[in-house]
Amino acid sequence: MYNFDVYEVPGPTAILEPLPTKRQWATDLPYPHAYKCFPMTLANQMGYGISFPDDIIFEWDGNMNVLPSSIKVTSGHKWVNMDRGWGTVSFKTGLIFKTDEDVSMLSYPVPNLFVDGFQIFTTLISTSFFEGPWQVAGQVTRSNHKIVIPARTPVSAIMPISLSQLNESVGTKKPFKELEYQKNTGEEYYRYNAMMQKLGKTTGNYRDGINHNGKIYGKHEVKSIKLRYDNGNIPLDE
Repeated sequence: MYNFDVYEVPGPTAILEPLPTKRQWATDLPYPHAYKCFPMTLANQMGYGISFPDDIIFEWDGNMNVLPSSIKVTSGHKWVNMDRGWGTVSFKTGLIFKTDEDVSMLSYPVPNLFVDGFQIFTTLISTSFFEGPWQVAGQVTRSNHKIVIPARTPVSAIMPISLSQLNESVGTKKPFKELEYQKNTGEEYYRYNAMMQKLGKTTGNYRDGINHNGKIYGKHEVKSIKLRYDNGNIPLDE
């Protein structure tokens, strides 16, 4: 568990809240299978989302130069930083994050949320001493196309992470014959899954850590990621 502090700079600020499980594209599908994919729905909850109370709409004319005039903003002007070039866009959040020295803040694209023509950069900031308001930056990947980010749609995800714990991690290659397979990974299990897919059904076996015979073969570290943000309702002059 990580604890971090959030400060709102006087003036308009972005919205910070735990990422939801649902994604609009999955909700719009004519079948509910997307939400039955446990690996994806768990990843959907991974981090906090940064969104804005207004629609943000902009378009890049395709000119790869340092001139901010190559980006035309038609909605959400107060959130867009026009000091960038090279087909990139950044958003002002008005939020300052503070963490312990052994914790950094990771900024990354919202898991399984897609914006046609725009991609957020993945960055790491040492928020134990960095004092500037947080900015979210990304690359426009499609020119002469109106990029639309609806109000309250997460633009970027953030997550506190300990790089010191991650540093010098080691992956070790081992002989395949040393791998101990359980029955849930055998041919019978895969035939069962294939049959269920043809019937348009999901098994839920991985979610429950059971094989096709109902035998428990494993346990998830967590089955739901629960994050909280205490906004405190602190007046701006305090």
